Amino acid sequence: MLRGLAKFEKAMTANKLRAFGLFVEDTFISNATVAMAVKMLPPDVQKDRQRRLIRAHDLSVKHEEVPQTLRDYDPHTSYGLTALIDKIEGEMNERRAYK
Repeated sequence: MLRGLAKFEKAMTANKLRAFGLFVEDTFISNATVAMAVKMLPPDVQKDRQRRLIRAHDLSVKHEEVPQTLRDYDPHTSYGLTALIDKIEGEMNERRAYK
């Protein structure tokens, strides 16, 4: 039962993200770790992320959505931000452990 609910939730999240042209990693709440990870991304990935966020905000304000032709992607695809956040948090935990 929980697996079915999890699949449903994942599908609903994917549909909402596609409506605004976002990836899951675009929705991470910005903090010091996320900011450091974003700075470590390649410049083209940083620009793409920033453009997606600006477009999503603009569409949200206008109560519009991305055209259906641009929704053919998997919003759960990672562009490397999660791995960088994990790496930074691991390094921070190591520093705390050795103090």
